[in-house]
Amino acid sequence: MQVYLSQSVEAMPYSDFFTQLGLFVAKDFFDAELCARLRDESRSAPRTAGTVLKAGSANHVTDETIKRRSEAEPSAPTLAVVKERLLALMPKIERHFDIELAGCQTPRLVCYSEGDFYQPHIDISTLADAPQEVKERQVSIVIFLNDEDDEPGADSYCGGGLTFYGLVDDPLWGSFGLPLIGERGLLIAFRPDVLHEVKPVTHGERYTVTSWFF
Repeated sequence: MQVYLSQSVEAMPYSDFFTQLGLFVAKDFFDAELCARLRDESRSAPRTAGTVLKAGSANHVTDETIKRRSEAEPSAPTLAVVKERLLALMPKIERHFDIELAGCQTPRLVCYSEGDFYQPHIDISTLADAPQEVKERQVSIVIFLNDEDDEPGADSYCGGGLTFYGLVDDPLWGSFGLPLIGERGLLIAFRPDVLHEVKPVTHGERYTVTSWFF
């Protein structure tokens, strides 16, 4: 049986807590203006349904029992700004995780509407027939574009907690999910083999940018 920590924002750990568990955290990585610009683009850009890698094959499929969200690519000028920021951060990421990186994959705008979620998963595959871009991932990146809150607000969302598993090296903690409070502009980076999920959004829309360093 899985046991979860309280999903109340007041009871959830803030980002500083996760630095003690090996994750990389950069607060205000995007300023309010860029976050608003990306939220606007996410609302207006053509969206596609999120897909998952089908077990035992190289095919991505839509499976809303595992993952339900929509995705879009930023406009060319915005994409250039986002990639420039990420590539400038790369040396710090390399030092933090003690690895060498070559670049970052194309950032995506991700929107979780009410009821959307992503079941526990990892971001990498070692299967021989998995897509190369999935196999080569070394660091996962999530950048929050709006705040998570307990109460509905114009530019915030409820639920949708990014929840991590296995960060504490103790079998007794194996079934505990540690939910991170989403903060506008916050970047969180973690190894792609860390088990994580997105809890169902209960109000509003949760906007993020996702990418991977390779």
